[in-house]
Amino acid sequence: PEMIGRLKKNITLNQLTNVHVAETAVGDSNATVSLCLPRKKNLGQAKVGEPSEGEETIEVPLTKLHDALTEKKVRQIDLLKVDIEGLEDKALVPFLETAPPTLLPTDIYFEDVHSESWSIDLISALKATGYKMQQRFGHNVVYSRAA
Repeated sequence: PEMIGRLKKNITLNQLTNVHVAETAVGDSNATVSLCLPRKKNLGQAKVGEPSEGEETIEVPLTKLHDALTEKKVRQIDLLKVDIEGLEDKALVPFLETAPPTLLPTDIYFEDVHSESWSIDLISALKATGYKMQQRFGHNVVYSRAA
């Protein structure tokens, strides 16, 4: 909730009209899950799953990415940024399998440092959908798809 507040404030301050906020975690199902808040209060490291010792949790909705985008009536994505602490495969692979080609982003920017915890081969799914790795930025990569 704190990060959603910050995001909405920045959207307002920057007078952005093409940013859609979905107040949900994204994954491979529609459910309610525990969001673990890190002890050091670095909210960028919050994650869905089992809490580590001392972490607080809050219950949040989990939505399939395709469903979240459909609900917001998104019809085109130029850049999709994903940073969900090791669940990139669970959010992106079902989306790649169900989204119409017109909804597939031109570029997907995501963190792959947690790839050893992925249970689905995200890289193969990206390649099968026509994406190629374009650039690496430390632990982040950009995959692009020709229009």
